[in-house]
Amino acid sequence: MRTRRAQPALSGLSLAAVLIVAACGSGTSPAPEGSQSAVASVPPVLATPNTAQTPSTSPEPTQTPEPVWSKPQRVGSPAECSSVTAGIDADGRSHIVAWCGRGLRSAVTDAKGTWATTVLPVAAKRMEVEPQIAFRGNIVYIAYSLLAMTDGGCGDDGWTDVGVFYRQRSLPNGAWSQPKQIGNKRDYLEAFRVDGATLHAIVVADDGGGDRYYLIIKAGAAHRYRLPRAFGPMSLRIGNDGRARIAYSLDSAIGIATFTGSGFSTIKVPGSVGIDPVLVLDGRDRLYVVWTRLDSHIVGGFACGGPDDRPTQVGMYYATNATGVWRTQHVTRKIGDASLQLDEITGEPYLLLAFASSLTYYATTADGAWHHETLLSKTATMSAVIRRKPATGRLLVVYLRTSGDTSKQGIYALSKP
Repeated sequence: MRTRRAQPALSGLSLAAVLIVAACGSGTSPAPEGSQSAVASVPPVLATPNTAQTPSTSPEPTQTPEPVWSKPQRVGSPAECSSVTAGIDADGRSHIVAWCGRGLRSAVTDAKGTWATTVLPVAAKRMEVEPQIAFRGNIVYIAYSLLAMTDGGCGDDGWTDVGVFYRQRSLPNGAWSQPKQIGNKRDYLEAFRVDGATLHAIVVADDGGGDRYYLIIKAGAAHRYRLPRAFGPMSLRIGNDGRARIAYSLDSAIGIATFTGSGFSTIKVPGSVGIDPVLVLDGRDRLYVVWTRLDSHIVGGFACGGPDDRPTQVGMYYATNATGVWRTQHVTRKIGDASLQLDEITGEPYLLLAFASSLTYYATTADGAWHHETLLSKTATMSAVIRRKPATGRLLVVYLRTSGDTSKQGIYALSKP
């Protein structure tokens, strides 16, 4: 079957001529199929193209607003607190535990992000201090040092170390367990982690020597290993291989000790003279560390100058061996208490520094340079920490407000986004 072609449009004059021919024709037979007729010879009238632009009905693309920090929110009632820490559990709930007065306060968010606070009981003439928080699945742990009141005396604050204890509870609504002691009597807690069914801790022995020990508690059995001599606090992390990494300050560098199963292998971070290291690990157990460099570094408890102790080198430093070699950066000349978090996949660091009267967040740009954002100014803060939810990248900042109007003192939190 042939396809019929559309007929071209005809002008008025051509149409009249066709009608006259049709009316006056004799009995002439029509042209056979396929022959060319007079109509076919009439040139078509072409339509003038419309060159006007048709307005687009597509909506203008919208830019996603840059995430911003929330306003600080006080958690619980006003209180005079001395230290705070925080964490985010596997289901995304935020947790806080703080040392306030003689005991501990615990707080957790519900599905709407509202904080619920619990004051943990403390026995008479006892004080629970310097809490740490950790998670294992749907179980949250709080570890702390217990002190006992004594008669005191000259040079004695009236409190003596009793030991290190921990509590645990099941999420979301389980009750806190009774305290359970780990380590030796008169130990003092410095760091605490949970990895599977194993508890890890760093304790300071109150035996006159001030030695530090690494504790492993598994299935009720505890093992104790003496740590290298160091100045100031240590920072503990557990790798994906289940082995501890510990950052500490030496007289010549920041040291990293890795537990071997029976002792420690140690390295020094190149060019890292300083104190108060803070360590984190990424998903491949690579090292990221922040530390403080003062006007002069500390050697054996004494301040010692030297050719490397120039004012331009004072401040906060950051280093990582993620590329296979150590890379060190001078983040800022200001000195503050540091808290460090990490995107474990990309290795992007998130640094929080608490200064005398401000709180500042530091992050890196695409080229690795540091930039900062002031979260609080003209506000005295202490014990500030930053935490990150791996699933969404949400950042949580918790700190203590310690000065000014007593009705505004206490625990505060803010987040992004």
